Amino acid sequence: MDIKNFQHDTFLKNFQIYNKGMILCLDIVMPQQPPESEQGNKEYKRHLQHNNEAYNKTIKFKNKRATQMKYRLVQGRGKAIYMIGVEDNGKCFGISQSQLLNSLDTLKTIASYINANIRSIRMYRGMKANSYIATVRISMPLSDIESQSLLD
Repeated sequence: MDIKNFQHDTFLKNFQIYNKGMILCLDIVMPQQPPESEQGNKEYKRHLQHNNEAYNKTIKFKNKRATQMKYRLVQGRGKAIYMIGVEDNGKCFGISQSQLLNSLDTLKTIASYINANIRSIRMYRGMKANSYIATVRISMPLSDIESQSLLD
């Protein structure tokens, strides 16, 4: 699928309604990123799916991803950026449309699990044909972070 047509995908339209945010599809290749840091509010993910589909629905999977998201939100004082389709070393290979849409759905589930909000999504072309990358901006009010004792 051409990235220009990606924005017309039914899932993305529904996603845009859900998060009341902006989804922007850019017809450019995401540039190489610096390696992921243990500190800070950026999280790189090749994708957000475990190989075992049943495991993706477990509380253990949700808790692990939710803890990671909370950490990035604390590091960013209420703001986090997820880069899906990007390796930990910063290489922006991209993933298939179905992997990306599944990863966005998982990210939406995890964000709602901790009462965070997805603010915007930017879609880019990956390095390979028919591959995509998304940057997802997530936020949570500082008062919610403090009330959940996440700053300890």
